[in-house]
Amino acid sequence: MLYSFRFIATIVRIAGEHSGAQRGTLYVVDGGVLRPYLVHNLPQAYIDGIRTVKVGTQCCGRAVAQRKPWIVTDMLTDALFIDGIKGALATLIRAGFSVPYLTVTG
Repeated sequence: MLYSFRFIATIVRIAGEHSGAQRGTLYVVDGGVLRPYLVHNLPQAYIDGIRTVKVGTQCCGRAVAQRKPWIVTDMLTDALFIDGIKGALATLIRAGFSVPYLTVTG
């Protein structure tokens, strides 16, 4: 299990670096919400403020619902980011992008 976690952590880090991002997270779908599984270089205050994400809200929840990459350019003014605004206010993070990872079965 530890090997798998390290492998996934490396993939998340490389994906972030490849896209020019310095930070990243991997959320997993758990019913109608996404829960953080792996966090790379994000402040704990941001993660605490974001909490679990309802599918269809914030950035990653919309990427999952739409099954396509999603960008939020200003977390403070985006109406569907209201549930996670505490994370943005607690840090200097204002924008984000999410790319859903879909399995063969969807």
